[in-house]
Amino acid sequence: MPTEIPLSDGTTLQAELFLPEAPGPAGAVLVVPSIFGSDRGTLTFARRIAEAGHPVLVPTLFQRTDPGPAGFDPDGVSRARARMRTYDREQGLSDLTAAAAFLRARPEVNGIVAHGICFGGHLAAILGQRGVVDSVHTVHGSGIERVAPKAPLPCPLTFHTGSADSTIPPEAIEAISAAWPHAEITMHDGAHHGFAHPGSPAFVSFAYEASVQTLLRDAGRLTDG
Repeated sequence: MPTEIPLSDGTTLQAELFLPEAPGPAGAVLVVPSIFGSDRGTLTFARRIAEAGHPVLVPTLFQRTDPGPAGFDPDGVSRARARMRTYDREQGLSDLTAAAAFLRARPEVNGIVAHGICFGGHLAAILGQRGVVDSVHTVHGSGIERVAPKAPLPCPLTFHTGSADSTIPPEAIEAISAAWPHAEITMHDGAHHGFAHPGSPAFVSFAYEASVQTLLRDAGRLTDG
């Protein structure tokens, strides 16, 4: 359902909230979208996680500059990349922190997994570094190798990547492993960047399903914990 989250500057953050039928409390998922935003594939994914018993919140990542989903066609890709380049990371992290606080305050919630998709991966990781969330889960999360050496990660990390993902080369994986030895890294053979994003030309169903299962596992651990 459409949701408005109050922000410290007096504005509100638009988001989609998906609640399970069971009353809970349960481990919740804060989805940090890719540069394509809250598109149909991302919202369908969120609905699936909620139907499995976990509250899910999907904030509008680019609300302050260019809200709305972008397509995978050439114009959509150009639009998505442009708003990525102008994204104010600290402002965005402040908005995401408010989203996490909103989610945590709900009676259905018992802990939060930040699920970062592509560009959202490094934002989810920073939320974990700052103790805003209780667990981090990413699919082809870009930029994490640049933030990993800057601070410890005091929570679990599940990281899905593809062997053919040129945006996350082997040295990036090595940097993440060196900084955070507890990270659980799954490499999907032959998968390119975007393999777990429904609608992407790079979508790979087996890798996507594997990532869904580990996210449900991680959220389930918060439910049980």
